[in-house]
Amino acid sequence: MRRWLIEHESFRANYAKAKRIQLDILAEDILDVQNRISTYEDERGNTRVDSGSVAAVKLEHDNRKWLLSKLVPKKYGNSDIEIEQRNDAITNLTKAVANLTDQYKSDV
Repeated sequence: MRRWLIEHESFRANYAKAKRIQLDILAEDILDVQNRISTYEDERGNTRVDSGSVAAVKLEHDNRKWLLSKLVPKKYGNSDIEIEQRNDAITNLTKAVANLTDQYKSDV
């Protein structure tokens, strides 16, 4: 495939476009990460948030966010205010995970 990338300009352009789309999909999938936070019922019948699940979701979220900031820094980096405004959804997810963590800690 590397040879095709070097030798065929149209293939190289299509490949680059496909990679950009792939990274945008990865960014959009970050929003779905919070849906994987598990809850359970304790012995009193109260719904609780599984802290291990919250930690796993936060780690996955942070890893994806870091990867995107390195691969596409102009779009997903965090140094420019305009870029940060584009990533409000990611910031909101971080807050949602933090709120669930706080809720879990207060319930325990």
